[in-house]
Amino acid sequence: NNNNNGSNSDLNNPLKRKLWQLRMKRNEARKLNKKAIIEEYDKLNKTDVQISRENREKYEKKSKKRKREMIETFRNPKSSFLYESAEYAQIQKKKKRKTDKPFGWNVFNDNTLYTAYNKRINKIPKNIGFINNTKKLTNVNSLNYAQNNCNNNNDEITEENIDNMVNELNQQIAKRNKFQRRRTYYQDADVSYINKRNMVFNKKVERAYGKYTAEIRANLERGTAL
Repeated sequence: NNNNNGSNSDLNNPLKRKLWQLRMKRNEARKLNKKAIIEEYDKLNKTDVQISRENREKYEKKSKKRKREMIETFRNPKSSFLYESAEYAQIQKKKKRKTDKPFGWNVFNDNTLYTAYNKRINKIPKNIGFINNTKKLTNVNSLNYAQNNCNNNNDEITEENIDNMVNELNQQIAKRNKFQRRRTYYQDADVSYINKRNMVFNKKVERAYGKYTAEIRANLERGTAL
């Protein structure tokens, strides 16, 4: 009781109360500085795997929040693109153009396949057909709407167009034979191979005999093997 009364009497003094407040602010600033130093150190010493995991968690959290908001406003989360403005879609399209080449399973997503389809179309010569009567274009319900007529006959396909199609297909076949999906490479992973073929072989051996050699490998790493 005497100590409490003494502390209260000290705080009643304006100068001592001011000194006590400054001391509390100094302690708080010391804690914040220490916390900031630890956070900066952890941020600078994170591995690529940790950074990618954190980015993935942020993306999933943001996606769940957006999905929940769409459900609450009676919108279909699977068709979120229907609620985007044309300006927003153009901005997203420009951002995708600036990104790096597709990596891993991204080579099979819709956007990459669409880009590859456009490249194939641009290699094929444009149709040389023409429209005889442009007035027919105004009647969209007509069976002859936008009917293209070739130089010789409507049902006849020129040899040149057939050759172009065959050449394009042969190019695609040759390109797919050389295709190899880029796989994820972890920089911090243990290197136990001398080339790519040896890496694949070591993975197969690990899957087959890893559980039987785990103890021996641990002893070798610790230096306690007999």
